[in-house]
Amino acid sequence: MRKYYLAPGSPGLIDYHWIKTRSMELLVDRISKSAEYYDSIRSATLTVASYEPQIRNAFAKVKALYPDAYFPDVTFVIGRLNSGGTAGASGMLIGVDVWSWSEGISLNGISPGFRKIVTNYSLATLPYVVVHEQMHAMQNYTGEDSLLKAALQEGSADFIAMLALPESAPPAHYRWGLEHEAAIWNRFKGQMAGKDLGEWIGNNGSATEQWPADLGYFVGARISQAYYDQAEDKPRAIQDLLNVSDPQKILEASGYAASFPD
Repeated sequence: MRKYYLAPGSPGLIDYHWIKTRSMELLVDRISKSAEYYDSIRSATLTVASYEPQIRNAFAKVKALYPDAYFPDVTFVIGRLNSGGTAGASGMLIGVDVWSWSEGISLNGISPGFRKIVTNYSLATLPYVVVHEQMHAMQNYTGEDSLLKAALQEGSADFIAMLALPESAPPAHYRWGLEHEAAIWNRFKGQMAGKDLGEWIGNNGSATEQWPADLGYFVGARISQAYYDQAEDKPRAIQDLLNVSDPQKILEASGYAASFPD
């Protein structure tokens, strides 16, 4: 694996290995434990290039909405089922192994928490994932960490991806979120000043049908949408959402909280 996979790899693959895979032993161990999975997704992963026109069209839409947008290189890699996307020195890095499951593919050797991730998505969501990750590349979020800041950082990336890809179906937790929005907000507002993300972001391991994972993305996207909708200067609104130093200011200007009177 070192000789034939990593050594001749692209700069993006090398970046991804050091950032997410971390060791060849861990990658080999994951492939060994989930060999049926990796064998079964191979045909799907080989179709990634077919999504390039859709991804490029989405980039063009973002550029039209926000002329200052820029787009680092995107590298698609096979990893050890621990990251669907991240950023490195070479650009955006997308773990295609996470997005390639389809009905009937074995999940042997995959943890319950990560099973929820791979079974909730498909390769058809790849353009959405790529645009979301590209927004992270353009973001400049400063100041004190908080749940509100983290929710805006993830949610604004989702919101702009939705603007660029209006035909894409939102993730399942968005549909759930719209049906329970008032209850979600009432719970979120009591925690948003703190730093505990445990109920809101990256919580697939503890998610339930009564409280799905990543509802922080949902809240952040809804605040971002409210901020964008009220703004007269739409490109400036996107710039504001990508460059946040005071998340409370964005929330107040959005008027989102006023939708849920106490």
